[in-house]
Amino acid sequence: MNIEQLADKQLIERMSKRLQAGDPVNHPSHYNQGGIETLDLIKLYLTPEEYKGYLKGNIIKYRERSQFKGNAEQDYAKAKFYYDEVSK
Repeated sequence: MNIEQLADKQLIERMSKRLQAGDPVNHPSHYNQGGIETLDLIKLYLTPEEYKGYLKGNIIKYRERSQFKGNAEQDYAKAKFYYDEVSK
């Protein structure tokens, strides 16, 4: 991570919007500790290929365990969130 990434205005704006949203599927509050959403931090540390793999892994994770956790609808929504991210 370099200073340009830290100062990226678009990233800062996106983080700010996510922090305000408080959405349990798209922007869970427990992933917003310390002023940056965990997903944005992961994206900064990984290469684009690694990040895409991370997103795909989360799609599989949420889809496959949805029937066992008691809130399948929310898990499918989370899988879709990651699908939308990887499709950008």
